[in-house]
Amino acid sequence: MKTGKEAKPAGMIHRQQLFYWMGRSIDDRNGKRKLLRDALVQEVLAQLHGSLEQGLWVKPPRFPEIFEQRGQVFALDLPITCFTEWSLGESLPHTAEYGRIGLGFPKRWVIERGGQSVTYFRHSTKGSFLPAMFKVLAALGTGSASGAWTPRAGMATAFAELRYLLHFAKMIRLKTPKQPRPAVKAALKKPPTAKRAPAAAAVEAQMFKRKFGLPLQFVEEREWRIVHHASNQAFVKGLGVPDYYLPYLPGEELFTLVLPDAKVVSEVLQADWFTERLFTPWQHYPELKGRRVPPVTVLSHADLGTF
Repeated sequence: MKTGKEAKPAGMIHRQQLFYWMGRSIDDRNGKRKLLRDALVQEVLAQLHGSLEQGLWVKPPRFPEIFEQRGQVFALDLPITCFTEWSLGESLPHTAEYGRIGLGFPKRWVIERGGQSVTYFRHSTKGSFLPAMFKVLAALGTGSASGAWTPRAGMATAFAELRYLLHFAKMIRLKTPKQPRPAVKAALKKPPTAKRAPAAAAVEAQMFKRKFGLPLQFVEEREWRIVHHASNQAFVKGLGVPDYYLPYLPGEELFTLVLPDAKVVSEVLQADWFTERLFTPWQHYPELKGRRVPPVTVLSHADLGTF
């Protein structure tokens, strides 16, 4: 017989880890090679070395997201770091966009540092979100064509809080399929053929076909974010690039490390500097106070679709 004090079983709807992905520029320079060139392997090791010593980068996005409505523009340009709730097996398309170096953290770590899941809204002037957002922005500040806003007199604190909160919103857009060039269209065009009546089985199949529409950009990522806030003590000031760091403890807060290929994994596992910090972090991070924690799970990107 259940009582009100009994703990509910853990839900399995969402994944337990959130992943931070990086390394896109390294993959771009590697071209279509399956394994990284030796020089690029060293760049991965340098990025991993810096991350384990200092933390995750928190900086303004290179291409800020833009909200637009009837000539009004708002740019999301605060220092930020992003994660996905995708399972590793579903992450392959995402890594092609952001890089194949992945760091997996528990949700509690993200939440404790002010992070939360993104709220998705329709990018449409007929919806309620955009009009309401720009009305509140206009009440607290004045905007410019570049998307930068200036708070009105006496509204600096309220405007800063609104600006911070809006960084946890993201527009839903349809992924429009790429259109072939005119010459390609002409080459693909087939001569007209006599139309035949569809078979009864084909008609029945069409009747029961589910119509999902075009893929919705961003929504499948199930993104989470940590946005810089002046009152948040978790951030460590950077030297300019990045603006801030978010330190973490391997084993206690970093649970999983995904590396671009087996060649990089081999290099990491043969380097004492990395193995000591990934597998015996209590010997190198005084914050653990000698407390032993589980080792970090190290995977190759090629392993992602195998489990």
